[in-house]
Amino acid sequence: MKLLPRQGLPLSAAALLCDAGIDTIHVGEIAMSEAEDVEIICYLMSNFSHI
Repeated sequence: MKLLPRQGLPLSAAALLCDAGIDTIHVGEIAMSEAEDVEIICYLMSNFSHI
C-alpha cells in the first residue's frame, strides 16, 4: 500500500506511517503542498502503477 497524504495530515504523521512500514510520501516532500487535486492525481498516475 502506498499513501500520499495532503496538508491535512502533518508531515510528522507521514513519517510515523513510514516507520510503521507503510510506504508514505507527504505532498510537502514532493513540492506539491499547494497543488490542486487534479495535479496530485496526475502525479500519481504518472509515478505509480496503480492508485
